[in-house]
Amino acid sequence: VDELLIGGRGGVHHVWGCDHFKTTLNASEFKRVYQRRTNMVKEAMDSVPAGDRAAQLEAIIGAIRAGGLFSVNVDIVPTQIGSCAHVVLPAATSGEMNLTSMNGERRMRLTERYMDPPGNAMPDCLIVARLAQALERSFRTAGNAAVADRFRGYDWKTEEEAFMDGYHRHEKGGEFVTYARLRAMGTNGFQEPAVGLETTGAVAGGTTTGASPGMVVQGPAIEGARGREPVQQAAPHAGATGAPAAANGGSERILGTQRLYADGKFNRPDGRAVFAATQWRGLQAEGKQAEKDSHRFLVNNGRANHVWQSAYLDQHNDFVRDRFPYPYIGMNPDDMGELALKPGDLV
Repeated sequence: VDELLIGGRGGVHHVWGCDHFKTTLNASEFKRVYQRRTNMVKEAMDSVPAGDRAAQLEAIIGAIRAGGLFSVNVDIVPTQIGSCAHVVLPAATSGEMNLTSMNGERRMRLTERYMDPPGNAMPDCLIVARLAQALERSFRTAGNAAVADRFRGYDWKTEEEAFMDGYHRHEKGGEFVTYARLRAMGTNGFQEPAVGLETTGAVAGGTTTGASPGMVVQGPAIEGARGREPVQQAAPHAGATGAPAAANGGSERILGTQRLYADGKFNRPDGRAVFAATQWRGLQAEGKQAEKDSHRFLVNNGRANHVWQSAYLDQHNDFVRDRFPYPYIGMNPDDMGELALKPGDLV
Protein backbone atom coordinates (compact mmCIF):
# COMPACT_ATOMS: atom_id res chain seq x y z
CA VAL A 1 0.00 0.00 0.00
CA ASP A 2 2.82 2.41 0.85
CA GLU A 3 4.49 1.93 -2.53
CA LEU A 4 1.14 2.26 -4.30
CA LEU A 5 0.45 5.60 -2.64
CA ILE A 6 4.00 6.86 -3.21
CA GLY A 7 3.53 5.97 -6.87
CA GLY A 8 0.53 8.28 -7.11
CA ARG A 9 -2.11 5.59 -7.27
CA GLY A 10 -5.22 5.23 -5.13
CA GLY A 11 -7.73 7.97 -4.45
CA VAL A 12 -9.16 7.37 -0.97
CA HIS A 13 -7.06 6.05 1.91
CA HIS A 14 -8.67 4.72 5.09
CA VAL A 15 -6.12 4.63 7.92
CA TRP A 16 -7.41 2.39 10.68
CA GLY A 17 -5.43 2.28 13.91
CA CYS A 18 -1.93 2.71 12.46
CA ASP A 19 0.51 5.47 11.58
CA HIS A 20 2.47 5.02 8.36
CA PHE A 21 4.54 8.12 9.12
CA LYS A 22 6.25 6.15 11.90
CA THR A 23 6.13 2.57 10.66
CA THR A 24 6.77 2.34 6.92
CA LEU A 25 10.34 1.55 5.84
CA ASN A 26 10.38 4.55 3.49
CA ALA A 27 8.80 6.92 5.97
CA SER A 28 10.43 10.16 4.79
CA GLU A 29 9.43 9.69 1.16
CA PHE A 30 6.00 8.41 2.11
CA LYS A 31 5.36 11.41 4.37
CA ARG A 32 6.49 13.87 1.70
CA VAL A 33 4.24 12.36 -0.99
CA TYR A 34 1.32 11.85 1.38
CA GLN A 35 1.36 15.46 2.52
CA ARG A 36 1.59 16.71 -1.05
CA ARG A 37 -1.29 14.54 -2.28
CA THR A 38 -3.61 15.22 0.67
CA ASN A 39 -2.85 18.95 0.45
CA MET A 40 -4.09 18.90 -3.14
CA VAL A 41 -7.50 17.84 -1.83
CA LYS A 42 -7.41 20.33 1.06
CA GLU A 43 -6.61 23.20 -1.28
CA ALA A 44 -9.43 22.15 -3.61
CA MET A 45 -11.86 22.02 -0.69
CA ASP A 46 -10.74 25.47 0.48
CA SER A 47 -11.37 26.92 -2.96
CA VAL A 48 -15.16 26.48 -2.76
CA PRO A 49 -17.74 27.67 -0.20
CA ALA A 50 -17.75 25.43 2.88
CA GLY A 51 -21.54 25.22 2.96
CA ASP A 52 -21.92 24.18 -0.67
CA ARG A 53 -21.88 20.40 -0.42
CA ALA A 54 -22.21 19.77 -4.14
CA ALA A 55 -19.29 22.09 -4.86
CA GLN A 56 -17.23 20.43 -2.13
CA LEU A 57 -17.84 16.99 -3.63
CA GLU A 58 -16.92 18.17 -7.10
CA ALA A 59 -13.74 19.78 -5.76
CA ILE A 60 -12.72 16.61 -3.91
CA ILE A 61 -13.37 14.34 -6.90
CA GLY A 62 -11.55 16.72 -9.22
CA ALA A 63 -8.51 16.82 -6.93
CA ILE A 64 -8.43 13.02 -6.65
CA ARG A 65 -8.55 12.66 -10.43
CA ALA A 66 -5.65 15.11 -10.66
CA GLY A 67 -3.53 12.92 -8.36
CA GLY A 68 -4.73 14.01 -4.94
CA LEU A 69 -5.54 11.70 -2.06
CA PHE A 70 -8.54 11.86 0.30
CA SER A 71 -7.58 10.56 3.75
CA VAL A 72 -9.84 9.14 6.48
CA ASN A 73 -8.24 8.45 9.87
CA VAL A 74 -9.74 6.18 12.56
CA ASP A 75 -7.87 6.01 15.87
CA ILE A 76 -8.15 6.43 19.63
CA VAL A 77 -5.50 9.19 19.85
CA PRO A 78 -4.23 11.93 17.52
CA THR A 79 -1.55 10.57 15.20
CA GLN A 80 1.05 12.02 12.86
CA ILE A 81 -0.64 10.73 9.73
CA GLY A 82 -3.95 11.92 11.14
CA SER A 83 -2.75 15.51 10.74
CA CYS A 84 -3.16 15.00 6.98
CA ALA A 85 -6.64 13.50 7.23
CA HIS A 86 -9.70 15.22 5.82
CA VAL A 87 -12.03 13.18 8.06
CA VAL A 88 -11.15 11.93 11.55
CA LEU A 89 -13.39 9.26 13.10
CA PRO A 90 -12.59 8.87 16.82
CA ALA A 91 -12.68 5.26 18.00
CA ALA A 92 -13.38 3.78 21.43
CA THR A 93 -10.80 1.64 23.19
CA SER A 94 -10.83 -1.11 25.81
CA GLY A 95 -13.04 -0.22 28.76
CA GLU A 96 -15.00 2.25 26.65
CA MET A 97 -16.73 -0.51 24.67
CA ASN A 98 -17.74 -4.13 24.92
CA LEU A 99 -14.95 -6.22 23.43
CA THR A 100 -14.80 -9.90 22.51
CA SER A 101 -11.19 -10.97 22.10
CA MET A 102 -9.15 -14.14 21.65
CA ASN A 103 -5.61 -14.63 22.92
CA GLY A 104 -2.80 -16.89 21.71
CA GLU A 105 -4.32 -20.01 23.22
CA ARG A 106 -7.63 -19.40 21.41
CA ARG A 107 -9.31 -18.30 24.65
CA MET A 108 -12.27 -16.06 23.93
CA ARG A 109 -13.70 -13.80 26.59
CA LEU A 110 -15.84 -10.71 26.93
CA THR A 111 -14.34 -7.51 28.32
CA GLU A 112 -17.23 -5.25 29.23
CA ARG A 113 -17.49 -1.49 28.96
CA TYR A 114 -17.17 0.31 32.28
CA MET A 115 -16.85 3.94 31.16
CA ASP A 116 -18.14 6.16 28.38
CA PRO A 117 -15.88 6.86 25.40
CA PRO A 118 -14.91 10.53 25.04
CA GLY A 119 -17.02 12.80 22.86
CA ASN A 120 -18.64 10.96 19.97
CA ALA A 121 -16.03 8.18 19.80
CA MET A 122 -17.48 4.74 19.15
CA PRO A 123 -16.36 1.12 18.64
CA ASP A 124 -14.91 0.15 15.26
CA CYS A 125 -17.86 -2.07 14.38
CA LEU A 126 -20.31 0.81 14.86
CA ILE A 127 -18.10 3.12 12.79
CA VAL A 128 -18.25 0.50 10.03
CA ALA A 129 -22.03 0.33 10.42
CA ARG A 130 -22.42 4.10 10.10
CA LEU A 131 -20.18 4.18 7.02
CA ALA A 132 -22.13 1.36 5.39
CA GLN A 133 -25.48 2.99 6.16
CA ALA A 134 -24.28 6.28 4.65
CA LEU A 135 -23.01 4.53 1.53
CA GLU A 136 -26.27 2.62 1.11
CA ARG A 137 -28.30 5.84 1.38
CA SER A 138 -26.05 7.67 -1.07
CA PHE A 139 -26.12 4.98 -3.75
CA ARG A 140 -29.85 4.41 -3.34
CA THR A 141 -30.51 8.14 -3.66
CA ALA A 142 -28.38 8.14 -6.80
CA GLY A 143 -30.54 5.33 -8.22
CA ASN A 144 -27.81 2.68 -8.09
CA ALA A 145 -29.70 -0.04 -6.22
CA ALA A 146 -27.25 -2.80 -7.16
CA VAL A 147 -24.35 -1.12 -5.40
CA ALA A 148 -26.56 0.09 -2.54
CA ASP A 149 -27.59 -3.49 -1.83
CA ARG A 150 -23.97 -4.39 -1.10
CA PHE A 151 -24.17 -2.26 2.03
CA ARG A 152 -27.45 -3.64 3.37
CA GLY A 153 -27.59 -5.32 6.77
CA TYR A 154 -25.23 -3.04 8.66
CA ASP A 155 -27.98 -1.91 10.99
CA TRP A 156 -26.09 -2.68 14.19
CA LYS A 157 -26.82 -0.43 17.15
CA THR A 158 -24.52 -2.19 19.65
CA GLU A 159 -21.33 -4.21 19.67
CA GLU A 160 -23.40 -7.25 20.61
CA GLU A 161 -25.56 -6.96 17.49
CA ALA A 162 -22.41 -6.89 15.35
CA PHE A 163 -21.10 -9.96 17.20
CA MET A 164 -24.35 -11.87 16.74
CA ASP A 165 -24.48 -10.95 13.06
CA GLY A 166 -20.90 -12.06 12.50
CA TYR A 167 -19.30 -14.56 14.85
CA HIS A 168 -22.50 -16.12 16.21
CA ARG A 169 -23.98 -16.70 12.74
CA HIS A 170 -20.93 -17.59 10.68
CA GLU A 171 -18.05 -18.86 12.83
CA LYS A 172 -17.66 -22.60 13.43
CA GLY A 173 -19.13 -23.16 16.89
CA GLY A 174 -20.39 -19.60 17.02
CA GLU A 175 -23.97 -20.76 17.45
CA PHE A 176 -23.10 -21.66 21.06
CA VAL A 177 -21.60 -18.26 21.88
CA THR A 178 -23.51 -15.15 22.97
CA TYR A 179 -22.61 -12.11 25.04
CA ALA A 180 -24.69 -13.42 27.92
CA ARG A 181 -22.91 -16.77 27.89
CA LEU A 182 -19.49 -15.16 27.64
CA ARG A 183 -20.42 -12.87 30.51
CA ALA A 184 -21.29 -15.85 32.64
CA MET A 185 -18.08 -17.67 31.69
CA GLY A 186 -16.12 -14.91 33.38
CA THR A 187 -12.41 -14.21 32.94
CA ASN A 188 -11.58 -17.79 31.95
CA GLY A 189 -13.81 -17.65 28.88
CA PHE A 190 -13.52 -20.71 26.65
CA GLN A 191 -11.06 -22.05 24.10
CA GLU A 192 -12.21 -21.86 20.49
CA PRO A 193 -13.86 -23.47 18.70
CA ALA A 194 -16.94 -23.99 20.85
CA VAL A 195 -18.39 -27.46 20.43
CA GLY A 196 -21.52 -27.35 22.58
CA LEU A 197 -23.10 -26.53 25.92
CA GLU A 198 -22.81 -28.61 29.08
CA THR A 199 -25.77 -28.63 31.46
CA THR A 200 -25.40 -29.31 35.17
CA GLY A 201 -28.60 -30.01 37.07
CA ALA A 202 -31.94 -28.36 36.54
CA VAL A 203 -31.84 -24.77 35.40
CA ALA A 204 -32.79 -22.54 38.28
CA GLY A 205 -36.03 -20.62 38.09
CA GLY A 206 -35.78 -16.87 37.73
CA THR A 207 -32.59 -17.08 35.74
CA THR A 208 -32.47 -14.90 32.64
CA THR A 209 -31.46 -16.65 29.47
CA GLY A 210 -29.87 -13.95 27.38
CA ALA A 211 -32.20 -14.79 24.51
CA SER A 212 -32.42 -11.10 23.58
CA PRO A 213 -29.40 -8.91 22.74
CA GLY A 214 -28.22 -6.91 25.74
CA MET A 215 -29.98 -9.10 28.31
CA VAL A 216 -28.12 -9.16 31.61
CA VAL A 217 -27.19 -12.54 33.02
CA GLN A 218 -28.61 -12.90 36.49
CA GLY A 219 -30.50 -15.26 38.74
CA PRO A 220 -29.67 -18.20 41.00
CA ALA A 221 -28.57 -20.61 38.26
CA ILE A 222 -25.86 -18.19 37.24
CA GLU A 223 -24.85 -16.78 40.60
CA GLY A 224 -24.75 -20.23 42.16
CA ALA A 225 -22.30 -21.50 39.57
CA ARG A 226 -20.22 -18.38 39.02
CA GLY A 227 -16.57 -19.26 39.25
CA ARG A 228 -17.22 -22.64 37.63
CA GLU A 229 -17.44 -21.17 34.13
CA PRO A 230 -21.26 -21.30 33.82
CA VAL A 231 -23.54 -19.92 31.17
CA GLN A 232 -27.23 -19.28 31.41
CA GLN A 233 -29.80 -21.66 30.03
CA ALA A 234 -30.52 -20.83 26.39
CA ALA A 235 -34.29 -20.97 26.68
CA PRO A 236 -36.55 -19.08 24.24
CA HIS A 237 -37.93 -16.82 26.96
CA ALA A 238 -36.49 -14.05 29.10
CA GLY A 239 -36.96 -15.80 32.43
CA ALA A 240 -38.75 -18.58 34.20
CA THR A 241 -41.72 -17.95 36.45
CA GLY A 242 -42.25 -19.09 39.99
CA ALA A 243 -40.03 -19.00 43.02
CA PRO A 244 -36.27 -18.96 42.41
CA ALA A 245 -34.53 -22.27 42.93
CA ALA A 246 -31.63 -22.73 45.28
CA ALA A 247 -28.40 -21.01 44.33
CA ASN A 248 -26.81 -24.32 43.34
CA GLY A 249 -29.81 -25.38 41.25
CA GLY A 250 -28.15 -25.79 37.85
CA SER A 251 -26.07 -24.14 35.18
CA GLU A 252 -24.55 -24.54 31.75
CA ARG A 253 -21.15 -23.69 30.34
CA ILE A 254 -19.70 -23.35 26.86
CA LEU A 255 -17.64 -26.38 25.92
CA GLY A 256 -14.47 -25.35 24.15
CA THR A 257 -11.55 -27.16 22.55
CA GLN A 258 -8.46 -27.51 24.72
CA ARG A 259 -6.32 -29.04 21.97
CA LEU A 260 -6.89 -28.79 18.23
CA TYR A 261 -6.87 -31.97 16.14
CA ALA A 262 -6.59 -34.19 19.21
CA ASP A 263 -8.43 -36.88 17.24
CA GLY A 264 -5.74 -36.85 14.55
CA LYS A 265 -8.08 -35.46 11.90
CA PHE A 266 -7.18 -32.23 10.12
CA ASN A 267 -9.19 -29.81 7.99
CA ARG A 268 -8.57 -31.56 4.69
CA PRO A 269 -10.74 -33.92 2.63
CA ASP A 270 -8.59 -36.89 3.63
CA GLY A 271 -8.23 -35.69 7.24
CA ARG A 272 -4.43 -35.74 7.05
CA ALA A 273 -1.92 -32.99 7.78
CA VAL A 274 0.46 -31.76 5.09
CA PHE A 275 4.08 -30.93 5.84
CA ALA A 276 5.41 -28.45 3.28
CA ALA A 277 9.16 -27.84 3.11
CA THR A 278 10.29 -24.30 2.38
CA GLN A 279 13.57 -22.46 2.23
CA TRP A 280 14.51 -19.82 4.75
CA ARG A 281 13.61 -16.48 3.19
CA GLY A 282 15.63 -14.24 5.46
CA LEU A 283 18.20 -13.26 2.82
CA GLN A 284 15.92 -13.26 -0.22
CA ALA A 285 14.91 -9.63 0.14
CA GLU A 286 16.76 -7.15 -2.02
CA GLY A 287 20.04 -6.03 -0.45
CA LYS A 288 20.14 -8.67 2.30
CA GLN A 289 23.05 -10.61 0.85
CA ALA A 290 25.05 -7.40 0.43
CA GLU A 291 24.38 -6.55 4.06
CA LYS A 292 25.58 -9.99 5.13
CA ASP A 293 28.78 -9.63 3.11
CA SER A 294 29.62 -6.19 4.52
CA HIS A 295 28.46 -6.47 8.14
CA ARG A 296 29.56 -8.81 10.89
CA PHE A 297 26.27 -9.19 12.75
CA LEU A 298 22.72 -9.96 11.72
CA VAL A 299 20.16 -8.07 13.80
CA ASN A 300 16.98 -10.04 14.47
CA ASN A 301 14.32 -7.77 15.95
CA GLY A 302 12.31 -8.91 18.94
CA ARG A 303 10.01 -7.48 21.59
CA ALA A 304 10.18 -6.90 25.33
CA ASN A 305 7.41 -8.59 27.26
CA HIS A 306 6.34 -5.38 28.98
CA VAL A 307 6.46 -3.16 25.89
CA TRP A 308 3.39 -3.44 23.68
CA GLN A 309 4.22 -3.94 20.02
CA SER A 310 6.51 -1.13 18.82
CA ALA A 311 5.82 1.08 21.86
CA TYR A 312 3.58 3.33 19.78
CA LEU A 313 1.53 4.00 22.91
CA ASP A 314 3.97 2.87 25.61
CA GLN A 315 6.39 5.59 24.53
CA HIS A 316 4.07 7.93 26.44
CA ASN A 317 3.78 5.60 29.47
CA ASP A 318 6.22 6.70 32.18
CA PHE A 319 5.98 3.36 33.99
CA VAL A 320 7.17 1.48 30.91
CA ARG A 321 9.76 4.07 29.87
CA ASP A 322 11.30 4.11 33.35
CA ARG A 323 11.76 0.35 33.20
CA PHE A 324 12.96 0.24 29.58
CA PRO A 325 14.52 3.67 28.86
CA TYR A 326 16.49 2.29 25.89
CA PRO A 327 16.12 -0.60 23.48
CA TYR A 328 18.43 -3.44 24.44
CA ILE A 329 20.52 -5.91 22.50
CA GLY A 330 20.95 -9.60 23.25
CA MET A 331 24.36 -10.76 22.04
CA ASN A 332 26.38 -13.96 22.16
CA PRO A 333 28.78 -13.79 25.16
CA ASP A 334 31.73 -14.75 22.94
CA ASP A 335 31.02 -11.81 20.62
CA MET A 336 30.68 -9.53 23.63
CA GLY A 337 34.08 -10.66 24.89
CA GLU A 338 35.75 -9.91 21.56
CA LEU A 339 34.21 -6.43 21.56
CA ALA A 340 35.07 -5.84 25.24
CA LEU A 341 31.40 -5.32 26.09
CA LYS A 342 29.80 -5.93 29.48
CA PRO A 343 26.11 -6.34 30.39
CA GLY A 344 24.53 -2.90 30.74
CA ASP A 345 26.95 -1.09 28.44
CA LEU A 346 25.53 1.52 26.09
CA VAL A 347 26.34 0.66 22.50
